[in-house]
Amino acid sequence: MGGRISALRRGGNRRMSALRRLAQRLRPRGLAAQFALLLMGAIAAAQILALLLFAGEGSDFDRQARLHQDLGRLIALLHAVEQADEEVATEIIAQSNTGFTRFFVSEDPLDTAGGTPLPGLAAELRRAMPGNTVLVHSPGIATLPEDQPVLMMISIAINAGPFSGEWLNSLVYPLPRSLAWPRKWGFVIPLLMSAAGCLAVALYFTRQLTRPLAEAARTARLAGAGDHSQRLTLSGPAELQDFARAFNAMQSQIAGFEATRRTILAAVGHDIRTPVTSLRLRAEFIEDPDLREGMIRSLEEISVITEDLLGSARRISDQEALRETDLTALLSDLCEEQAVRFCGGPPVTLPLREVAMRRALRNLMVNANLYACDPEAELRLEGDIALIELRDRGPGLSEAKLALLNKPFEAAAGGRHFAGGGTGLGLAICESVLRAHGGTLTLSNRQGGGLSALVRLPLGEAEEGAAA
Repeated sequence: MGGRISALRRGGNRRMSALRRLAQRLRPRGLAAQFALLLMGAIAAAQILALLLFAGEGSDFDRQARLHQDLGRLIALLHAVEQADEEVATEIIAQSNTGFTRFFVSEDPLDTAGGTPLPGLAAELRRAMPGNTVLVHSPGIATLPEDQPVLMMISIAINAGPFSGEWLNSLVYPLPRSLAWPRKWGFVIPLLMSAAGCLAVALYFTRQLTRPLAEAARTARLAGAGDHSQRLTLSGPAELQDFARAFNAMQSQIAGFEATRRTILAAVGHDIRTPVTSLRLRAEFIEDPDLREGMIRSLEEISVITEDLLGSARRISDQEALRETDLTALLSDLCEEQAVRFCGGPPVTLPLREVAMRRALRNLMVNANLYACDPEAELRLEGDIALIELRDRGPGLSEAKLALLNKPFEAAAGGRHFAGGGTGLGLAICESVLRAHGGTLTLSNRQGGGLSALVRLPLGEAEEGAAA
């Protein structure tokens, strides 16, 4: 028994979890959409409450509407009873009954003990029938002629004719909803129109409030890609304007830091390149071959460091614009240039900064040739993503080193050594180029040794403002 209860409890918990996950998926993510949903819920609740008030069939609204509907017939019936003979008057009363209104003559007015007088409606009847005593009540706890809900009880004194001194009584029954609601649409439609108008105005102002946030998100994404030239417009509430000012100030400061960094790196690289070239020429005249080779190797290492510093100082967006490029042909040319086996791929054309992309992919191939062996490249498509995989065979790297490999100045070590040195900027530059195109770079160890570098490039257009 206990096991069955536990199983039922677990099943109930799983269903509740599934419902929560479904609610989370269906819930809109945008602030404007969530606010609109909340507003629509509040307006719908208010309208439902108003409609419930109208739905009460014993309400003053129903009584007023029914009285106005039957007023002419009631007046005509009273005049006929006072002027016709008894037989004709009795027939007229019988013919006047409907499914929702009953007329009859009695010596006494309707028993209204416990009922509630309706003086407003009685006053309207007296104005239409001056000289006749009129009593109008809503039903109370008194016993009625029929065990059926009654909306209104009307008793009018008859002053002439065969029934003089008696009372013309009327029992007004509530209409069914199918007949009552069409009479209420004249009141309901303005409510619905006002709700729609309020919703439209609220949605408009919500869009106005959230538009600066959408602009801020777009600008922040561009800033994350390296473009610090974008600025937010000062609009919206005071809090959003304060945020825009702070964000613009931050963008200006970061842009200044970046400009200073590029200037320093470019100056250092330029100043080092000239004496290195001079030393290289002088080293050629050293007679001792061991000393000469060691000197040239050291100068080559300095040259590599200098080129990497200069490369990292350049902004991609400063060099070229996007243009339609045959990625398959570009990759094939690079493979031939770097002695990398090209495994082929489908024809792919997409907007690229060709020079920057060549440089990024060349860095990957150079690393594969320098740190490993048997490099090969493959191009394939997965949906709207172009995948370039560069594989090699070698010692591979630890997971901790893989996580740091694409960071600046993290030169490969721990199993993959390059006698020519290096700054570790190559992969960082490669990742910056790919990020500027909306792409990514993933490095992983291969089964049997070696590394796999997987480049993902969306087939859509890269962001114009992105920078390395």
